[in-house]
Amino acid sequence: MRSQKARRKAKIAALGIAVLGTVPMPRADAARSEPVAAGSSDGTTAKMRAQVPLVEAASVVKAAGAEAYAGYAGIGLVEGHVTVWWKGRPPAKVEKAVAAARDIAPVEVAAAAYSQAELKRAARTVRDKVEASRPTARYEVKLAADGSGLLVSVDAAAASVPDVPKVGVPTKVVRERWKKPTSRDDDTPLWRGGTIMWSQGAGCTSGFGVRDKSGATYVLTAAHCGLVGGQWEDSGSEPIGPMVQRRPDHDVALISTPLAGNTIYAGACPMSASSWCPDGPRCFRANCSASPGGRWPRKPEA
Repeated sequence: MRSQKARRKAKIAALGIAVLGTVPMPRADAARSEPVAAGSSDGTTAKMRAQVPLVEAASVVKAAGAEAYAGYAGIGLVEGHVTVWWKGRPPAKVEKAVAAARDIAPVEVAAAAYSQAELKRAARTVRDKVEASRPTARYEVKLAADGSGLLVSVDAAAASVPDVPKVGVPTKVVRERWKKPTSRDDDTPLWRGGTIMWSQGAGCTSGFGVRDKSGATYVLTAAHCGLVGGQWEDSGSEPIGPMVQRRPDHDVALISTPLAGNTIYAGACPMSASSWCPDGPRCFRANCSASPGGRWPRKPEA
């Protein structure tokens, strides 16, 4: 029997489809503006649309089980095409998938110096030896998506940099400004899609941010989450805004806020970096989704 927590998560994922599968809310009258993605522009929208076939093509290669093979290094979206990095020659099944993916978008196979499996082993060695030295600095070990080596990211605010051992693959140590940790359970503005939020003890998850033609911004959610006028807040009791529009026939509602963001939490994918994209390529990850619109049973006790 599944735990209560597992059932809750399943229910959130199932109900979340209601918002993700809904087009922008239609105008009920000529005076109402149609919402579009918050923070978007014509150029951003065009880039997003251009990436759709690239993601579909990359998904075809992923579906062939590319990651399970020893030579796999990574997949990236690079300047209008998909790149599959591989050490050696890909097996016939992957080559067939690449050929099929080329019917959707341009796909190239590029040589990689190291496979993902080799980099993972090297990364484990780096972490084990660094941890043994009891470092005081926060750090992450990331894999290059093109199979070129490792990147050790150290918090820019750290007083020192950990000693990184040689592990047989190129390893670069860089100081980076780390973002403030956030989560679905306690988000911070700009509000992201997939945030758990509350109104009068009832909970739901947010959709992505949108704006209307007047420039006013909102956070999408499901109409079944509440009624117009209800005030919403995150799990830390930080105000998000009131529900101002609601369309039960489309199960879509708008929460008014000047702090709507244009990003979403990625569902099943790990939030910590498990791969690193060098300048240029974008990391591609399959099976990521947010779950806006799902019910949450009750707000946690303070």
